[in-house]
Amino acid sequence: MRIPQIRMSQTFAQLGIETEKPQQTIQQPKAEMAIQQQPTELKIERSPSILEIDQTRAWEEANLKGPATLARDWASASRQQGLEGIARRAEEGGQLAAIERGGNALADVAQTKSHPPPALFNITFIPSYGSVQFRFTPTKLDMNWTQGGVKIDAKSHQPLHEYKPGHVNIYLKQQESLTIEVMDQGLDVKV
Repeated sequence: MRIPQIRMSQTFAQLGIETEKPQQTIQQPKAEMAIQQQPTELKIERSPSILEIDQTRAWEEANLKGPATLARDWASASRQQGLEGIARRAEEGGQLAAIERGGNALADVAQTKSHPPPALFNITFIPSYGSVQFRFTPTKLDMNWTQGGVKIDAKSHQPLHEYKPGHVNIYLKQQESLTIEVMDQGLDVKV
């Protein structure tokens, strides 16, 4: 007896996958920035120092006077000498007028005039201490300043974003199949 053979052939199902990649672009525009510097201001006001030297008394002691002072001093000295001369002559006239009292009034007047008293002298340092006057006014310094600063204006921009999503397509590329055949040539089967 022959046993029939069964032949089976099959094909597997095949899936196909098509993909389209996603696309993404990002652009970042630069930020805009404006910077303004406001400078600090410094104002300095200075009055110079002053040194005043008054030598008037020192010049006068050295007899180096101005014309007006010289004229005034000479007028004063002349007046004084004139008054002293008048007083001396009045005294001499009084002595001469008293001849009747006796004595030798004329000889006394001549003796006094011919032998005057010794001149007075002294040592004087020119200029004397303290005759030059000094006055000093120091420098005055005023500083005023105004603080500056920085002004910053910044403007940012949003990023530009574009996105195209990807796509996946899954399909049946090959259909599965199963074929069964009976392989016996001598068998005649009738049903």
